[in-house]
Amino acid sequence: MDKQVKEGFYAEIVLRSQTGASLLSHKEPLTPDRIKFFQARDDTPAELKQRLEQVGFKVIAMSPFGLSLSGPLKLFQEYFGLKVMERKVNMFLGSGQVVEHPGLFLEEPVTLPQEVSTAAEALYLPKKGYFLAGEGPMPSLSYYHLEPPGDIVRLTGAGHAHTRGFTGSGVKVAMIDSGFIENHDYYNGRGYNITVHAIVGSANRDEYGHGTGIAANLLAIAPDCDFHFYKMSDGVQWATLAAFRRAVADGVKVITNSWGQGHDPVLEAEIIAAVASGITVIFACGNGGPVGWPGCLPDVISVGGSYPNEDGGWEASTYASSGFHPRYPERHCPDFTAIVGQAPRGIFILMPTMAGARFDNAFSGPAFPNGDETGPNDGWLVASGTSSAAPMVAGASAILLQAKSSLTPAEIKQVLADTCIDVVNGASASGEAAGIGPDSATGAGMINIGAALDRVRPVHPCYRAPICYRAPLCRRAPICYRAPICYRAPICRVAPVCYRAPVCRIAPVCHRAPICYRAPLCRRAPVIDRCPPAPMLRCPPAPLIKCPPGPVQGCLAGPWKRPEGPEIPREPDRRIPERRRQGRMVPVTVLVDEEELEGWQTACDYPEEESLGMAGEYDEFPDMAGCVRGPFDPECDE
Repeated sequence: MDKQVKEGFYAEIVLRSQTGASLLSHKEPLTPDRIKFFQARDDTPAELKQRLEQVGFKVIAMSPFGLSLSGPLKLFQEYFGLKVMERKVNMFLGSGQVVEHPGLFLEEPVTLPQEVSTAAEALYLPKKGYFLAGEGPMPSLSYYHLEPPGDIVRLTGAGHAHTRGFTGSGVKVAMIDSGFIENHDYYNGRGYNITVHAIVGSANRDEYGHGTGIAANLLAIAPDCDFHFYKMSDGVQWATLAAFRRAVADGVKVITNSWGQGHDPVLEAEIIAAVASGITVIFACGNGGPVGWPGCLPDVISVGGSYPNEDGGWEASTYASSGFHPRYPERHCPDFTAIVGQAPRGIFILMPTMAGARFDNAFSGPAFPNGDETGPNDGWLVASGTSSAAPMVAGASAILLQAKSSLTPAEIKQVLADTCIDVVNGASASGEAAGIGPDSATGAGMINIGAALDRVRPVHPCYRAPICYRAPLCRRAPICYRAPICYRAPICRVAPVCYRAPVCRIAPVCHRAPICYRAPLCRRAPVIDRCPPAPMLRCPPAPLIKCPPGPVQGCLAGPWKRPEGPEIPREPDRRIPERRRQGRMVPVTVLVDEEELEGWQTACDYPEEESLGMAGEYDEFPDMAGCVRGPFDPECDE
């Protein structure tokens, strides 16, 4: 057994469900509304993880269905009593090609320790599956073939999306495959955002050479996506379940898978739960044989193949599978297609690979179409298959999610299907014929990424978007900016109250708002396709600024006229001074001599022509403005 395997052995633990239902004994296809019956209690995964890590195991990933473990083989043997054997297994390469590879198996079922069996029902080694499938400069080939990224971008319609500025930026995309050589000459200097996670084995090795090649198709279409590669095989072990769990836990939005394997109920539950949570899951349909599992799951996007002829037409690929899987008799695959070569081996797209890897050697040698005519250890591979087609659909999904992040997996599948190129010629590897409209060989047809993007985001976003073009709150704000009644009406010239209404006349927030008012850059831009999407901005309310009163400029002064009509006499002020309003006032009569009267008369402010009253009466004492005149009393002595 390989030393790397002994140091990094991998196995899966299935948790006990809270309902008592067992995934391992469940035979019927799972559905989104039933997977909850097979989930453990919320606290079980974390508690078991802590217990196993104390022993020395590493928990790669976990979910409500189980835990993915790794650690030294010796630790597994001592703690779980594992008895492992290694033997050769057949790996299917498509169109009847089979090669032998090593695989690991348990000699007998594992009895779990007491401290683990209370939370888990079983430990098992996942079945080995199959792939649905450089150093130095790209080789020159004599036969018709495609070279990434240019040919892939052109034929999938991604060029239109790139012109509009949609390249998958900000979207987290995962690929689960054999491995990835990040420092290959093809990838150096292209500026891709790549993170490699080694679930098993070494991070910078690709023993099969499969993942390094097909990743070029995804990155050609979505070069600016946040690309996460999950290495799930070291050449012996097969850790697709652990890799899938890890990708979901890392928060990716798209997961592409170009492999198949025997039915695993735990993996089935994980995939269904991921799609239900909003993750778009894509699978290759198959190459030249029956439709594979789990690519036949109703919840995933199943990708087949269409072949672009040199004259520009399309036909169904004779190398890509189509049809039904016995587990899902009502689900036909594929949903639609991407680029795949023709039988016998699908040799069509030039891709990078790890020099000396198994696929590098498997496709090299004989003349086309039985070989790719490249060297056995040159780090280049000419192949295709639905393994290459599925990553193209993943790149398309990333572009659509950049354009509209709220899209659900079902909506992405629908919009890609609705905008497909109709493939009417040829037949699939399964013998099903293409025809007008949706057909059994190609599903809805060949993906057209540009048309799908235009469906999600209109071609002229700046001209049509009401936010940018109409912006009624700011752009047309006529009340403040044009307010003709207040600013220009003649009433304003003679009505100072209206003229000096400063809130309307100088409202600076709306009058000088250049961003919204002068937005014609979006409307009149000569290259409309490159207009950035207008953000939904709500203009802040203009503050109520109270302007200080100013001179009445512009108002005409009217001519002065003497008032007409009789003058209304002014009423005398009969208010009693405050200091006199104390106690009750009574009338008095006072007799004074002429000399004293004359002195009082001199001190009074009344004009001389005004009468002081009748003889014997007194009109007003000094400071006695509130007194009332009384009658003359001749009987008074003084």
